[in-house]
Amino acid sequence: MSAEFPEVAERLSSWLATHLAESKTLLPRKNMAYDPNLNQAGFTMESGGYFNSNASKKKLNVTSNSDRVTLRYTPSGGSTGKFLQFTIMTNCAIGAVGGVGVDPIFGQPISIVADLTPRGRRADFLNSGNGTVRS
Repeated sequence: MSAEFPEVAERLSSWLATHLAESKTLLPRKNMAYDPNLNQAGFTMESGGYFNSNASKKKLNVTSNSDRVTLRYTPSGGSTGKFLQFTIMTNCAIGAVGGVGVDPIFGQPISIVADLTPRGRRADFLNSGNGTVRS
């Protein structure tokens, strides 16, 4: 929009700068420790959420900010397999699927009960390799 209406963009930018100065608004500071490639327990966030604290080599905490969360799992030591077994505790997810590759073909969905009870689940991949889990 700014390329199409540069005068409007300049006017809005000027108004915003004046408003922030007059209202003495404190802007959030940039998190210098932010890492978009953060890996928790072998997972990286593809889309739909973000990692929370309290993670470890065997545990991750995710908050969703969309109706679909996609995580990519990379096994340590180059080991591969045909499924990913995990325990999930959720108050919103009702299903998950597993797939392999950059553009994965997902296996059969698994159901999840959203009642904050830890439950073991297994997402099967159609072939072996690095996996993607989507809930």
